[in-house]
Amino acid sequence: MTKIAVLMKQVPATSTLGLDPVTGNLIRTSDTLINPPDERALSMALSISGSEISVFTMGPSQASDLLRTAACYPVHHLYHLCDSAFAGSDTYATAVILTAALRQFGPFDLILCGNRAVDGETGQVGPEISSLLDLPFLPYAVSLSIQGGTVQACTQNSHEEAVFTCGMPCVVSVSMGAPALRPPSILGMRRAKNAVIETVSAERLSFGQNGRDLSPTRVIRTRPMESTGRKRERITDPDEAILRLTALLEKEASHA
Repeated sequence: MTKIAVLMKQVPATSTLGLDPVTGNLIRTSDTLINPPDERALSMALSISGSEISVFTMGPSQASDLLRTAACYPVHHLYHLCDSAFAGSDTYATAVILTAALRQFGPFDLILCGNRAVDGETGQVGPEISSLLDLPFLPYAVSLSIQGGTVQACTQNSHEEAVFTCGMPCVVSVSMGAPALRPPSILGMRRAKNAVIETVSAERLSFGQNGRDLSPTRVIRTRPMESTGRKRERITDPDEAILRLTALLEKEASHA
């Protein structure tokens, strides 16, 4: 049986996304949704027959809604990493905490995550976890097959398509080109109401630090974008656009 860990994140809906003016952190008490690439990661895990699936999420109490949604599908374990010590974690601190959980409840043959989170767009957590666990990393997977102890991933980014193969265990990031998560069944939704979600504290992970203090990045300040009052002009003809842009660049270079 292939043991699979799926890392999922609850993100603010873009229509209500905001920043705390004091801390610079994202406000996560507004309307939320499951990070779309993470849904693709769960869909990919469900497509692998003969697997045992564990779903992990890290976040405040309302992030348990994500796990309740995941419970509509045939997953086996649900872990909610929830502790005030985790607050303010950047991507590195998040990877450290998730890695501690993967070690605690693993080992896993395959770790799947979305290739990016729509609230940060960094794409860093997956590679960081692979580095912390010293495992191979396959990015931008759109499909996956397992034969014996080998993983073959078809990957696709904005530049090219490729096929990569490596042994398990490994970490795979899943892109939006992968199949979407199918709608849950009525039976699955009923089952999810009674699903057991295990809350994991910092103490249980032996995480004796503060996520904010562990984070090497800092938000010094935030401010709303102000209009510059510049004139905007739309040019639809490609040849004219090239000529105008070239002239502007030459003008800027002459003043440099």
